[in-house]
Amino acid sequence: MQRHVEVDLSRLAAMLLMAVYHLAFDLMYFYGWQIDMEQIGWKILQRITVSLFLVIVGVSGVLIHQRKAGVGKFFRRFLTIGAAALMISLVTYLIDPQSFIRFGVLHCIAVSMLILPFVLRLGVWNVLPGIGILLLPMWIGTATSGTELLLPFGLMPSGFSTLDFVPLFPWLGVILIGCALGHALYVKEWMREIKRVPRWMERTSVAGRYSLSFYLLHQPVMMGMLILILGKPHF
Repeated sequence: MQRHVEVDLSRLAAMLLMAVYHLAFDLMYFYGWQIDMEQIGWKILQRITVSLFLVIVGVSGVLIHQRKAGVGKFFRRFLTIGAAALMISLVTYLIDPQSFIRFGVLHCIAVSMLILPFVLRLGVWNVLPGIGILLLPMWIGTATSGTELLLPFGLMPSGFSTLDFVPLFPWLGVILIGCALGHALYVKEWMREIKRVPRWMERTSVAGRYSLSFYLLHQPVMMGMLILILGKPHF
């Protein structure tokens, strides 16, 4: 299977940004460091990281579709990522039952695997519904819901709290924009003019192929290192 170095490198960049953000969060949450994760800089970092991951989901969807892998490939990815998302929900529930992750980035990506086969045929026109979904919060305002069942659609109950929240609306819009970008780059072949990347970039990009494993393991590894360096965390 052909690998696209630029996609793997982009995914690796998102992985590293995520690690930086989560390290700061761990130091604040578990060790009481005076790090204000609500500051604009941290908020921007968080949104850039999530956006990069989700754009790559859309681009990767186009590459899968190009290989004529069929709906089965997307469904298998849904099962794999969905299982990982449920595990994240369980682990965070054990750590913090009040703010555990109900619908985070993995949940969003998993559900998108069921949607992508039906929208990829739109090609670059995915940019239009993508922008529309991104603007949806401006139209519905601060609407709330009386149930957590509507969390995937971005409607939260009053007083809702969670460690990570990436609902389909508006974040599905980013994925659709990624689909449009992927179609432009790899179907319309905008990438055709890009020269071969240096060997060191090819070698570095290999790490970007293991983003799900990294997502699941980076927090336990970082916590283990923090415990060795700073001692027992404060739960």
